[in-house]
Amino acid sequence: MDKLISANKLRKTFVSLCSLLLAACILLGTGCEGRTTGAPLPEDTGSKPPADASPDPEPEALTVPDADPEEYGDLVISKVYGTGGPSSPCGHAFVELTNTGSAPLPLGPLALYCAVGKASGYASYPLPDITLEGGESCLIRGAASPEYDASNEVLRIESCDAECALALNSREIRLVLAVRGQTFESEAGPEELPGVISYFGATEAYFFDTGFVSGFTDRTMAVRTAMKQDSGYFLQDLTDSTTEKLNQIAPVSKDGTRAAVVRSMLDEVKFSHPAGFYDAPIELALTAPAGYDAVYYTTDGSDPASSVTRKKYEKPIPLSDTTETAFGRTYASGLNFVGQIASNAKKMIGAHVIKACAAKGKSTSGVYTNTYFISAKMREYGVSVLSASMPIRQMFGTPGFYHNFNPSSNDPNTRGKAFLEVFDKDGVRRGYSNVELAASGHGSSGTGMRSMKVFCKASDNTADGTDPALHFDLFGGYAKNAKGQSITSFSRLVLRNSGNDCGSSYIRDAYMQRLSEGMAADTMAYAPVLVFVNGDFWGIYNARERYSGEYVESHYGIDKDNVALIESDYSKVHTDQNAKFIVSSGSPDDADEFNDLVKFIRKNKLDKKENFAYVESRLDLDSLIDLFVSRLYFSAIDFPGNNIKLWRNRAPNDLPGADPSGADNRWHFVLLDMDMGLSFYKDANSTTETSNYFSWLRSDGTVASTIIHKLLANEGFKNRFLARFYQVLNEIYVPDRMEEVLDGITAERAPIEKLQSMRWGADLNKYNKAISDIRQFVQRRNKYALRFLCSFFDVTEDEIAQICARVKAEEKRRGMPVVPADPR
Repeated sequence: MDKLISANKLRKTFVSLCSLLLAACILLGTGCEGRTTGAPLPEDTGSKPPADASPDPEPEALTVPDADPEEYGDLVISKVYGTGGPSSPCGHAFVELTNTGSAPLPLGPLALYCAVGKASGYASYPLPDITLEGGESCLIRGAASPEYDASNEVLRIESCDAECALALNSREIRLVLAVRGQTFESEAGPEELPGVISYFGATEAYFFDTGFVSGFTDRTMAVRTAMKQDSGYFLQDLTDSTTEKLNQIAPVSKDGTRAAVVRSMLDEVKFSHPAGFYDAPIELALTAPAGYDAVYYTTDGSDPASSVTRKKYEKPIPLSDTTETAFGRTYASGLNFVGQIASNAKKMIGAHVIKACAAKGKSTSGVYTNTYFISAKMREYGVSVLSASMPIRQMFGTPGFYHNFNPSSNDPNTRGKAFLEVFDKDGVRRGYSNVELAASGHGSSGTGMRSMKVFCKASDNTADGTDPALHFDLFGGYAKNAKGQSITSFSRLVLRNSGNDCGSSYIRDAYMQRLSEGMAADTMAYAPVLVFVNGDFWGIYNARERYSGEYVESHYGIDKDNVALIESDYSKVHTDQNAKFIVSSGSPDDADEFNDLVKFIRKNKLDKKENFAYVESRLDLDSLIDLFVSRLYFSAIDFPGNNIKLWRNRAPNDLPGADPSGADNRWHFVLLDMDMGLSFYKDANSTTETSNYFSWLRSDGTVASTIIHKLLANEGFKNRFLARFYQVLNEIYVPDRMEEVLDGITAERAPIEKLQSMRWGADLNKYNKAISDIRQFVQRRNKYALRFLCSFFDVTEDEIAQICARVKAEEKRRGMPVVPADPR
């Protein structure tokens, strides 16, 4: 068994020649049971010791107290780097553990267990007898890279809390943190082992689990994206990282010492101050990389390599306070605009955007971008901040994405190229990527504050330290996959203006979808963010997940290229709400299968067992039920003839190995654009707590209503619908819970709502009235919804309760999950 030796204790026990020799042997990583040979990381050498290895001496007697794994829920494996070869960017493997809570956690009762490659079992590495206070980390230095060439060094582990011969030199690794003295077989995945506190896995095989990564090499470090157990890891290429990023992710020992950043391997322009929030003005210095003659920079979002506004750096750049910044740097006079763009306020919160590149002769380095917010108020706002920068003609004018779009068309809108930085609420930059932006929405896109789609492509982020995706828990744990784990990496987002609710509450759709999280119809997570464009404040946007192949892949593990998404045809929403559905993502013929199914439903009676079974095999009926339950409860109109979107897995799942996700091939409904609910209208189009839209369930005027109308002719389905609606009334859409969620969302927006008024002229009185209307709705709606349910189906509440019992018994008899069923 390998032994982790407290670094401090080791120094005190060097009292004899034998102890010195033994310590040297351990530090060199030789003679330890379970050690692998120091092969380059891509090789798969297993975890057997060398033939001439001798076992460690028996460890000093240590009384290990009993430990309850549940008491260590705040302890996570936070960073992992493998044992590389001579040219690796770091000379040692390492593992960082972090106490993410506030209570002290003793590590003595615990051990790391590791299985590498084709090992038959897990080798055990007891942890040092130290205690981690809240927020502290323990850094364990592992085996050294063989014949290491320090000229390639990027990170150096000079200070650590323990050392061992742990060798992580394979693309197949399972690393487990658990109580000492256990024996684990490698056949079991780490997430399946008893008493596991935290785990990390690297694999090239398919594995749908945020605790696993693919593509773990001797150049990459695995970094836990959010400091909590259900968060996953992202891989950071140490050879393509800026100095700022390396300083941010460098592992830390218990005493707070970070691993030394030796150098960045990029030809980067160095900024004297990292991007982020500052309370007072600063003087920014720029330094060219070795071999370059000069540095050029811009402050207007344009490219410093070619812009006519670029300046040659000669002395530190003064960055003044941005609490009250003159608005108007984003656009130029003479360009054509749609909607009101200019701000009502002459001055407001802003930022400095510095883009810089180095030059030698006619060649230039990559462009490096930093945004600086010089204002003590930024931390008071308490939300994430997004800074987009770009040449203004990427956004405005004939070629600009913000101007050149067609809100009534199904065709893709123009995309503009931008650079996007994402900052957490404390001003730490978490995202740094080249992106594409496009206007989003139909009717609501005619406003000055337009929704924007964000596309982050790996192919656009292969150099200069940019990120291929946003690796950040932007949604605070609200984005979860089918296993209940937090999704913390995103390549597709939408910055939403709240659709038709823009100018009113700004939260209706986000609020309804948060209340519906975990139901069978998919939802998009939400977070309020401040958006800046070229340093100009652009508004409070609703950052949302976006339905796409990437969404389905992150939520269900289905390859994004195997996902088909279809939707109702907006171009015909006012003329033919029974029009065929169209493809929004995928192959041109992906909608044919669904449209044929709709044709079958129209022509056949679904009270016949075989017909119903056929439809059930093609449609996720539970997601359909929940779609209508949500829309009916919230009186969310602009439905059912509009705002319908479905997805399905196109990969055949009846052939061995064809689709490792194991997902079915049915169509699944999602919740989308519910802005016109929750008392949005209080006139003839009433959407108040007393509104009744159950007539949707008997209508053949739209595709979606036709489907559910025909299905309700089946007694079993009708009972399922009744049981589910009643369950949601009593367990999910409960007034106390709904008010609590509303309080949380409005409290989060309270410090920033006035900014929306400054930027877009939002009426705060109208906002407060909208929130009051929503609150009244959620306090009173439940009893009306139950009354309408009973009336439409001509049943009493007691009869519904009896139906619920029968549905539950039937599903138990069939071996199905009790309502709500989740066939995915």
